[in-house]
Amino acid sequence: MKCIVFLLLSLLLLTPSFACIVDSVLISNVNVSFYNLQLALLKNARYNYFDGKYVYLFSLSNSNIGVRLTNNTIEFAVLKSSNISYKEVNWSFILNQELFWLLNNSVINLSSSILNNISSKGCCHIYFYTNNTLIEAFPRCSEESFAIPLINSNLSLIGVLLSVLPSILLCFYFARKNKIYWQAFFLGCLGWFIASFRSIFIFSIQNTYFLIFISSVLAGVFEESIRYLFFKCTNQPKKNPLLFGLGWGFFEALQIFALTILMYVFLNQPVSFTNSLIGAFERNTATIFHVSMSFFIFKALKNKKFLCFAIFSHFIYDFFATYSYLILNFDVLFLELLLFIISLIFLYYSLRLNKKLLKKIFY
Repeated sequence: MKCIVFLLLSLLLLTPSFACIVDSVLISNVNVSFYNLQLALLKNARYNYFDGKYVYLFSLSNSNIGVRLTNNTIEFAVLKSSNISYKEVNWSFILNQELFWLLNNSVINLSSSILNNISSKGCCHIYFYTNNTLIEAFPRCSEESFAIPLINSNLSLIGVLLSVLPSILLCFYFARKNKIYWQAFFLGCLGWFIASFRSIFIFSIQNTYFLIFISSVLAGVFEESIRYLFFKCTNQPKKNPLLFGLGWGFFEALQIFALTILMYVFLNQPVSFTNSLIGAFERNTATIFHVSMSFFIFKALKNKKFLCFAIFSHFIYDFFATYSYLILNFDVLFLELLLFIISLIFLYYSLRLNKKLLKKIFY
């Protein structure tokens, strides 16, 4: 554990990576609302970085276009990339997409006709917008470049820490009087590791609707059945379902979120600070849900109807989350808040069913 903490703290000291810009379009003398921009970035979970002077963000279509904004200028630029030839990309379309995203979120005040005019010319131009007049100054297709922070490791890794630290700290707190409770925590980690192999059954599924349904069914059946077997065949989970659920949620957050962010950092890939925070919040919400399911499974040892309830609840929870995000296009912040409330309801109900056990855990 000390090695893991030391590694994470060391990674926080990494300096940002940089990427070069080769082709750009500059719009000068434009009123830019940084307040509206920050709200729009947070709402849409887009990558952003502020260095005290400029705001940098990356394109909606992951097209290797970077955007740099000051109080009165907007600059779009094509990032160098070994995976894409920028001459083969419809930059006019992408530029149009970016400009109208800024307009629709009240970040800039240019008219739609002017935006269409700029987009039709594509990159490699500089424009000045003064007195409601757009003036094309001169083409800019040279190799002039500026560097922008592609990754802010310090900020992104905060999300990594927030995704796993709450579970660890809670385990230290509740296991302080009885060290044997840690066995329940590590059994929870093992339970998730075994349950995660269910993903091998969905690799070949191409249809999105069917994929959402099958993955949700497998989540309910695999995770709750394996959780039940651990309670049935081992002693520690029965003594402390709380730490078992915390271990389950911790290892899931570590495996599918924290390690993924760390991998992107080491590979110098863009990592959104807002995404990392939302991801950490989502992981802690999932941990709350796993704790509640662990208490339901504890009750299932005496009454099998709670096993069926846990399986069905897990299926509905996962199906609602994935269908709402992928198909209904729910706003990510709204969806995560909704799932958080649902998880708290499950937790409240599960704790009420286990009042006697809770007295042993807390007192």
